[in-house]
Amino acid sequence: RTDSAAASSEPAARPRGAVSGAATGVQFVVRGEAQQVVRSVGGWLNYTLDVTEGVFLLPRGISFATRLYNGVSPAPLLLARPGDRIRLRLRNRLGPDVASPNDGKGNGLRQANTTNLHLHGIYADAVSDDTFTRLSPGQEKLYEYLLHPQTGSSLLFYHPHADGSTWVQMYGGMAGGLLIEDEAQEEALGLPVAASHVALLQAFDLRPSSKNYLGATLANKGTSAIDPAIANPSGFQGELLVVNGGEALYEALPAGGWLRLRLINSVQDSSLSGLRLGFSEARVSDAGCRTVLLGWDGVWLRSPRDVPSLLLPSGGRADVLVGCTEPGTHEFGSLGSAAFGGVMPAGHPVAVLAVVPAPQAEMAEEEAAAVAAGAGAAVGAAPTSLR
Repeated sequence: RTDSAAASSEPAARPRGAVSGAATGVQFVVRGEAQQVVRSVGGWLNYTLDVTEGVFLLPRGISFATRLYNGVSPAPLLLARPGDRIRLRLRNRLGPDVASPNDGKGNGLRQANTTNLHLHGIYADAVSDDTFTRLSPGQEKLYEYLLHPQTGSSLLFYHPHADGSTWVQMYGGMAGGLLIEDEAQEEALGLPVAASHVALLQAFDLRPSSKNYLGATLANKGTSAIDPAIANPSGFQGELLVVNGGEALYEALPAGGWLRLRLINSVQDSSLSGLRLGFSEARVSDAGCRTVLLGWDGVWLRSPRDVPSLLLPSGGRADVLVGCTEPGTHEFGSLGSAAFGGVMPAGHPVAVLAVVPAPQAEMAEEEAAAVAAGAGAAVGAAPTSLR
């Protein structure tokens, strides 16, 4: 939970097993390269987000012109600690808006180059997290927040929230993660993970006949002045799920090892916005693949929970452990759903686990170290309690 400088209520009691992602050992990888990461220094996170035109480079060689934070996608990952002060200066560097019949109305797609900022998941009032301000091209605003010292770990994400342009801007790539890390909690919890990733999930519809086709969405019903100039060299027609702006994450793990995923669903396509994620039934039964849920939307479960899958709505965040006991290549990704509408079809990986046999001696040493540290769970086994 987080509190802004203007919020006066006291923080809720920290749930048993609360945990955060300590900066040490956490990896942020995009297409094999380091993602832009901005860390707080001396209790302050001061950063400027310029909204500019840029090119979003997708897998399969697909690209399009769009609006981006600081001209990059994925947007920079922001890292803060409990007790930090956050100052985010948003500057609108886009060109003029296109006139629309909806201008001046309280609804309808309009003013595609007008923007603002929202910290999704922040505990704050409308003064700090002001989603009513509309920043026209050339304008700027300073957003300030105070994270309560007892916040603990929390995963948030930032995105525009101006009525009439939110859809086109978020669909086009304006979204980024904000991870609040509590190193003391992480150390006390002692999660037996081999690696950790923040995964910002976005989806695009490349089917020309679809009502949510990429080109139609980026037009914002004729109110966008930016020509998307979509490049699709292979002529791909289908749904595309991207992770941190690129292909699925790839991680080599020892058999029985764990990958921690901090998932953010920033999908805006109404026909694809629901993400049912997990391992296929075959992987669960034959390869011992498991998904262990740690928390939803920054709220930690009292104890970890084995789940067959998780349904993550648009705007939802989840903290999970994934791993398999049998060597091989195993995909954690979309499973689709016949019971719910607007869900990404099956077959789109979020993380690919390359599981290799673990030397018995090494595993024994790790298990002994985990027990000695009071982790409460042997390395290689899905924990039933984090205390």
